[in-house]
Amino acid sequence: MDQFLATSSPGDEFFLIRFSDKAHLLSPFTQDTGVISHELNGIEAKGWTALYDAVVLAAHQSRKAHNQRRVLLVISDGGDNNSRYSSGELIKLLREADVKVYAISIFERSQLLQKICEETGGRALHVKKLSEMPEAMEQLSLEMRSEYVVAYSPDATPNDGKYHRVRITVQPPAGMARVRTSWRHGYFAPGE
Repeated sequence: MDQFLATSSPGDEFFLIRFSDKAHLLSPFTQDTGVISHELNGIEAKGWTALYDAVVLAAHQSRKAHNQRRVLLVISDGGDNNSRYSSGELIKLLREADVKVYAISIFERSQLLQKICEETGGRALHVKKLSEMPEAMEQLSLEMRSEYVVAYSPDATPNDGKYHRVRITVQPPAGMARVRTSWRHGYFAPGE
C-alpha cells in the first residue's frame, strides 16, 4: 500500500476506513500519506465483515472531498456477512455518489466488487496470494492516474429524476492494440 501512497500527486487527499463487524473511519481526509500508512500498519483482519456498510460510509465521506475527481480503493476478500445495507442499496447509492470504485479482491474473485467497479467506471483486480498485491496496487495506481475522461450530455435531458443507462463503445484505429474502456453505466437526470 505504501507504493500506492507514494504515487500520489500534490493536492491528493486520502481517508481510511477499517471494517470488520462494523465500519470505522480511522482517518478523515488528509494529504499526509504518513498518517494513512501509520493507520494501515495497525489493521488486523478479524471478526465479521461489513463490506457494504464500509463502502456506503466511504461514499458519504467522499462527498467531503475538496477534489472534484473521487476514487474509492477497496481491498477485501469481497465477502459480506454483517452489513445493514444490501447489495442493491449499495449499488443505488454508488450510482448517486459520483465516485469511481477500484478494488482488489484477495484470494477469491469477488462478483460484488466486480459489479460495483463496473457500475462506477472503476476496475476490480484479483490476487491469489498476498505477494501479488504490490503488482496489483501498481497497476491500479497507474490506471487511476493515466486515463482520458470523456463527458456525455444527452440532446434532450428529461427532468424526470430517473436513472438512465449509458453504453460506451470505442473502435481503436487500425493497427492499435485493444483499448480498455470503463464508464459509469448511467446517470440520474435532474428532478423537476
